[in-house]
Amino acid sequence: LLPYKTAHQPLCQLIRVAAEVGTPAARERLMALLATLWTKMRHDPSQLSFFYSPGTSTRHEQLDMFLALLPFVLDSSEAGDKARYAVLCVSSICDAHLLDYVAHHTPFCRTLTDGMNRAFAATMDARAARSGPISARALETAEEDLALCWRFANALSIPGVSVGLTLEDAEEAARSAERDADGGALGSKPGNAAAFAVLSNAVVKAVHNDFFVATLLPALLETNETQAASAMTAVCSMLKTMAESGHALQSQLLWSLVSLLIDTRLEPDTRTVDELNAAATGDENPVAKLHTTLLMRIDSMAPMLSTAALKLFAALIDLDDPRVLHSLVMRQLYPGNHLAADQPGGVGPTQFDASAGSAASAAAAAAAAAAAAA
Repeated sequence: LLPYKTAHQPLCQLIRVAAEVGTPAARERLMALLATLWTKMRHDPSQLSFFYSPGTSTRHEQLDMFLALLPFVLDSSEAGDKARYAVLCVSSICDAHLLDYVAHHTPFCRTLTDGMNRAFAATMDARAARSGPISARALETAEEDLALCWRFANALSIPGVSVGLTLEDAEEAARSAERDADGGALGSKPGNAAAFAVLSNAVVKAVHNDFFVATLLPALLETNETQAASAMTAVCSMLKTMAESGHALQSQLLWSLVSLLIDTRLEPDTRTVDELNAAATGDENPVAKLHTTLLMRIDSMAPMLSTAALKLFAALIDLDDPRVLHSLVMRQLYPGNHLAADQPGGVGPTQFDASAGSAASAAAAAAAAAAAAA
């Protein structure tokens, strides 16, 4: 019935009423209907214009078939699966007007970041109170909720990502999106490939500002050892989730998190241990302070803190990202201080047989081995 204009108004009314006053069972069926509708819209975006209606509280138009998804988009039920499927369909439609509407004129990004903040807070609370089967189950549930939010946000941070609840097909989806944009498929126009980045950029910005900086950064800088270790453990789980997906290099959101944890600049790092200690305790930029604080925690006298820090760096190395290895190893080797004979443990030029590349490889292997052993 979708090709017939007379079906659009009653369909919108059905969606609006079911979303507002429907029973839980009716709302679950509504999510299945919306997933089907967005699948159809993905293949024929030309019909989207028929479903916009004048906004009731703002001057912007609204799209009921998207707004109805928001209450379920982070739910772990089957209805939530359908809602996320539908949102990923939306993100794969090369329509600048639609993606701008979702990113800037709906509470979608706020809904996503609020869910991540709630899941992270629940994880921290459960770790602080874990004793007995009830607390263990609460921790497992909180970690599952955080992983769900994290994987979903990462999928959305890849422009043009296709439908699916995991990232297994993300790389192929991105290539498909580029082909669609270049070839005019899905109603797209030449030169309109940038439309895909509208929603992904909005998601990355919202999560970075409202979760990474507002919530994660203070938790990682916490002076309480137990809370700081719990925060590092939660971040470690997030990194492992992406490493297991095999699509870490494609995620803009993951790199935003990595840049929060380590210094990703290209220039050599010539600081001494004393300078690192001073930076970790100084009143400098919070992100820069976190970079040095995490490094210094490796040598912490508190076992739980040093263990959590080593596991965090092991998870970073397991991402198998050359940019991470450059930051953790190569930046320190570039100055060549490790080759100076007058330095403690240094090797003079006449004693050095291997190439600089092999030294870097050995250092990277040593770092990985130390982190893995921890």
